[in-house]
Amino acid sequence: MVDVKPIVPKFVYELWERQHCAVLTTVCHGRPHSSLMWYEPWPDHILLSTVIGRQKYKDVLENPNVSLLFHPDGEWDRYLELRGTAHFGGDGRAAIDRMYTHYRSKGTYPWDSAEDRRIEIIVDIRKSLSFIG
Repeated sequence: MVDVKPIVPKFVYELWERQHCAVLTTVCHGRPHSSLMWYEPWPDHILLSTVIGRQKYKDVLENPNVSLLFHPDGEWDRYLELRGTAHFGGDGRAAIDRMYTHYRSKGTYPWDSAEDRRIEIIVDIRKSLSFIG
């Protein structure tokens, strides 16, 4: 049997091109936590960036099962949910700077403090669920 990895749906790229965010939901100790996130789509995963020590970082350490919700503005009868497993990648500084350039303007992400250390969150997709009404 061949293990086929799900690919990131075209809809995710379309929303990314239109500078839409995604909602990342994590669960730790039975409590959900959702964050509106900039993201970067790759063929087989979604890349995010967070500061080490934030709630989503702690949640992924405890429970790597996450979901990402994609929803276009004004289209209340259309959405996509990706469920997957998150793990940490490399230094998230370069990733957040690329995302800042994509979503806002050219330059570096300006809102971290000098003490903030960023890390990549890589979401490997296991399942895709969509609704188009």
